[in-house]
Amino acid sequence: MTERRVLLVDDDPVYLALGGEELESRGYTVSEASDGAEALESLRTDRFDIVISDLEMPVMTGLELLGAIRADPREAVAALPFLMITGRGDIESVGRAYDSGATSFLQKPVNWPSLVHHVEFVLRASEQASALRTARDDAKRALDSKNAVLMALRHELRSPLHVIQGFADILSNKLRDALDEQSLMEFGFIHDGVDDMVDKIDKLFLYADILNGETDFKMAETALSSVVRAAIGRVRKAADAGGTSVHAVWSPGCEDMHLVADEKTLSTALGHILDNAVKFGPDGGAVELRVDRDGSGMPRVAVADAGEGFDLDRTDTYLAGFGQRDDGLTRTSSGIGLGLTLANHLVRAHRGHLALSNAPEGGGVVTLLFDPPEADAGADPVAQAG
Repeated sequence: MTERRVLLVDDDPVYLALGGEELESRGYTVSEASDGAEALESLRTDRFDIVISDLEMPVMTGLELLGAIRADPREAVAALPFLMITGRGDIESVGRAYDSGATSFLQKPVNWPSLVHHVEFVLRASEQASALRTARDDAKRALDSKNAVLMALRHELRSPLHVIQGFADILSNKLRDALDEQSLMEFGFIHDGVDDMVDKIDKLFLYADILNGETDFKMAETALSSVVRAAIGRVRKAADAGGTSVHAVWSPGCEDMHLVADEKTLSTALGHILDNAVKFGPDGGAVELRVDRDGSGMPRVAVADAGEGFDLDRTDTYLAGFGQRDDGLTRTSSGIGLGLTLANHLVRAHRGHLALSNAPEGGGVVTLLFDPPEADAGADPVAQAG
């Protein structure tokens, strides 16, 4: 057994002698202290694996010693397992020990063989806790490194792409009259490729921000019509490129509906849903955005495409991240499978959620639903029908 060092603290020399002898007979190295102050001196110079202390002692009590240990700036000392021994049988003393940070306790008179088993149990639990702390620290360092890499990539990836995009625009404009149709189309491919890459990068970094809890929402009363217009504007270029029509259909009285929302964030979410519908619908097809009210009077926004629809057994995959309707090697649509995931996360921040379904006549339908306002009159309603 690896050497285990025990600091045994008691003002009774008989208990120190008996406890020390029993622990040493089981292979422990024992240091003794007659009160809390003496124990603190030992902790300043020596390393221990566990402290076993009586509760009532002169000069410094066990509780005072425990408080000083837990307040120690050295994590190795502050996290030491602490076994309190008390002669009291009342619940109050036990509660005080645990409230002060005791790991466990025993009552006098002490059964010494039982004490050794108790110490071994506490040490095993402490080693597991230490391993968890180490894993936590390793995970934090990894997360910090990942965030640092992401911050660097956020800038370093965008900058050269914007340079490529900018110079492609300049060259195509300067040479427009001298270029044939094939060359102009090739410049267009460069521009579209950069746009696509910037879009993917933006999605990845937004997803990272959401996972890290670094999104900042600015809630205010917002017209739902403004959110819809902005969302449609986000996909206009992609829709026009494929000859896809995107149009909104408003049920009577719904164009005046308002939300308490972050307009930019919610339009981004709806834009991702529309983008998904455009990508997975056929060229020359149509995407319909229909706005009405649900049974509780809350806004309901449904986006329907003319594609192949969803495999409804994989709904969780579509919303969990990097899920594709068609994830085979022969899939014809581009994308990294984050559109619906991002939309779902952003909508949830507005106390809403997404529901996936298929239209009877074919095509997928993504419906944005909002929870009704809290019954508590003091709660801020997330959405209100205006």
